[in-house]
Amino acid sequence: SNQADVEGRITGRVPTIQYYELYSKDWQGMRAELNRKQIKRFHGLATWKVSYNYRWNRAVDGQCTISSVTPSFEGEIRIPRWVPGDGAAAAQRREWERYFAALKVHEEGHIANGRRLASALAQLSGLRVDCGAVDSTVRQRYDVLLQQSIAADAEYDKSTDHGATQGAVLR
Repeated sequence: SNQADVEGRITGRVPTIQYYELYSKDWQGMRAELNRKQIKRFHGLATWKVSYNYRWNRAVDGQCTISSVTPSFEGEIRIPRWVPGDGAAAAQRREWERYFAALKVHEEGHIANGRRLASALAQLSGLRVDCGAVDSTVRQRYDVLLQQSIAADAEYDKSTDHGATQGAVLR
């Protein structure tokens, strides 16, 4: 199947965005507030979960074919939102907008890893397996793909220094 067909079979693809508010008027206060409110040592956090349902058919030769795999994707991005109030300097606003955009791009990169897992699962349709091992084969394939996706998330953080190389650093 082509990528558009595969993407069309994934349900729940839009991640939710949860914000935590920042009210500091200067950088020193904002950094302190970010450090107090951060999640697992980070200013932003993306989480995803992929589950699946599948159907199979028994062929005349005794083998089974996975007729369809329907992945379900859930994602959430948790990032700060600055409420600057009156008197915030224009330069500080611009720097915040730059930082916020970079942080969001970084977290969306994690979400993309979860989407790739869902897409890879959808591509299991058409797989021929022993009928006595359908459940275990699909579960084993899912487990391998999940571990690859978790490793991709870790490598993404390593290669971007948790978003720093993408600009997700307050200057």
